[in-house]
Amino acid sequence: MEDPIGSNTLPTGKSELRESVANDQSLDSTAGLLGRRVQSAWKAIEHAYGNRLKPAELDYMVGRYVLGLTIPFHSRSDPGLHLGECRRLLDGIWSRDRVERALHKAPRETSDWVSQAFGKAQELGLKAGTGIRHSAECGADHPIHREGI
Repeated sequence: MEDPIGSNTLPTGKSELRESVANDQSLDSTAGLLGRRVQSAWKAIEHAYGNRLKPAELDYMVGRYVLGLTIPFHSRSDPGLHLGECRRLLDGIWSRDRVERALHKAPRETSDWVSQAFGKAQELGLKAGTGIRHSAECGADHPIHREGI
């Protein structure tokens, strides 16, 4: 009987197995780091703007941050996959309805500074995502992966 997975896709030697495990751990580590960044950004945005923005504006700002954060990992992938990753990260902190509103319904800005703040949130997310992507490519010993940074 033929292997449905295909034997050439499985690691055959100890070094290949170690590399496969290291890649999986790196992906898990990066996904965990992205999730923690999203939670931190949400708290920071809520603290900084909570008394000046409407709830829908706060949610949209966090959504824009997450979009920027994930661009370095999905710039060449299907937009649906990218949006799915944004959704997955926000699902960790909000209800499904709130996630959908944050990603699909741009609120009417109350002033120019709010519109600029939305763009700035996405820029900050992009900067953080670029750093995470770079450190993942350099290895887990990079300072961004160390505790407390």
